[in-house]
Amino acid sequence: PEMSKCPLCGAENKCAALKGSDKEQCWCIQKPPLPKRMLEDYKGKACFCESCYDKIIQRYKTQGS
Repeated sequence: PEMSKCPLCGAENKCAALKGSDKEQCWCIQKPPLPKRMLEDYKGKACFCESCYDKIIQRYKTQGS
């Protein structure tokens, strides 16, 4: 898979680690963690873009999972 593209929408995921920066500087570090199920389902695939990440978090908050 193209690791710089979001596996959900295909947009640039802007992953700091892929660009050679410290992963602690990535935008995702400032976000709540993804639900464990999402991590398992997408293990080994590219990072999500910030927009899809936010939608996933919001969906799980409203579902109470």
